Amino acid sequence: MDISYNRLKGEVPKWLWSMNSLKDLVLSHNSFDSFEGSPKMLLNSSLYLLDLRSNAFQGSLPIISWKLKLMLASNNSFTGEIPLSLCNQSYLDVLDLSYNNFSGSIPRCLITSSVEYMVLRNNNLIGRLPYIFNKSGLLRELDGNRIADTFPFWLKDLPKLKAIVLRSNMFHGPIYSPQHHLSFPQLRMVDISRNKFTGSLPHNYFVNWSTPMISVPQEEGRPLYVGDDYSYNYYPSMYLRNKGIDMELEKILARVTRPISKPTLWTNPAGVSNALVINVSHNKLTGQIPHGTQFEGQPKSSFEGNLNLCGLPLQESCSRDKVPSTPKAQEPKPSKQEQVLNWNAAAMGYGLGVLFGLAIAQVISSYKPVLFYKLFRL
Repeated sequence: MDISYNRLKGEVPKWLWSMNSLKDLVLSHNSFDSFEGSPKMLLNSSLYLLDLRSNAFQGSLPIISWKLKLMLASNNSFTGEIPLSLCNQSYLDVLDLSYNNFSGSIPRCLITSSVEYMVLRNNNLIGRLPYIFNKSGLLRELDGNRIADTFPFWLKDLPKLKAIVLRSNMFHGPIYSPQHHLSFPQLRMVDISRNKFTGSLPHNYFVNWSTPMISVPQEEGRPLYVGDDYSYNYYPSMYLRNKGIDMELEKILARVTRPISKPTLWTNPAGVSNALVINVSHNKLTGQIPHGTQFEGQPKSSFEGNLNLCGLPLQESCSRDKVPSTPKAQEPKPSKQEQVLNWNAAAMGYGLGVLFGLAIAQVISSYKPVLFYKLFRL
């Protein structure tokens, strides 16, 4: 049932949850603000998809059915903590709670969940980031919260991870450790901008990241995207900052078959990306930006606003071979005897000059006064 993009408001009627044949319920882009009946009314429903996006829902998130696969509740006013009941979902693939007012920390029990696409951006989540992502995780968006933690090096345990967005939080500390060799064979995007990360960007930190790739199966004639395997038309999107402009990436490539020779960030009006996008701007990183395939084509804005990063594409040079200025050699000071002789010679020369000048003036003024006046125009 799809009743989206209308002007419906008020409560969602409870009789909807008793319809055993109802599998997909799309209520998005209306003005619903609550649910009729108990918060547990949804628990026994037969829904696979519940789309509550862009409404006016308030209060706590309702307890959802264990059969649910897609839970979309972005752009509402839900409050409170993320329900622990989400930890018991065996089939939930997509959880989108972005742009709400959820608070507290992310439940640690989500480690047992089956969620592949988790979008929690722009809430009021705090605390540390627990190890909550199963190995089938593809997309993690946690930007726009107040999570205070160090870099999650355990991300290396997610071989299928395609995107990680930690932008605008309170992460801190180095993003590189010799004890953690990160390798992301499927990674397309990493955005850790606007945090407090420190340290440098060693070249070997990115050496294991795969070359950007794209899949265009001949039988389909188009790329495969994240979300193509759902019967409902849901494609996870991401918000990225490219060349100083905030842009929405509407589709993310899902399968890889052949490498792209030259990375291209924005390939069509829909915002499909083929390239590995790296954004480490507005942190406290230092040192030279590593040279490599992953950095070719990255805009300057991806590195700006750091403490002391240098090298292309930034204008700051990393040259350290500047020749220090050589101090001028100081002339030896003359001895006291030489100083006395110099003063005596200067006094004698000055005295003789004065006497000679007075004598000449007397002669000229005495014998040739007219000539004297003409010479000096007196």
